[in-house]
Amino acid sequence: MVTERPLDLDTVRSHVGDALGRAARPAAVVVVDRLPMLASGKPDRRAIQDLASS
Repeated sequence: MVTERPLDLDTVRSHVGDALGRAARPAAVVVVDRLPMLASGKPDRRAIQDLASS
């Protein structure tokens, strides 16, 4: 999970697990200054994936 706000991993895992099931729980929370956006104004999923994997 990538976010602009600090979040507690255990809280996020609990909420996501309740809503989507255990398999969907994030392994980590990555806090960034701002989310990368495309020129269209949509989130840049590839850049966000790169942030999450580094």
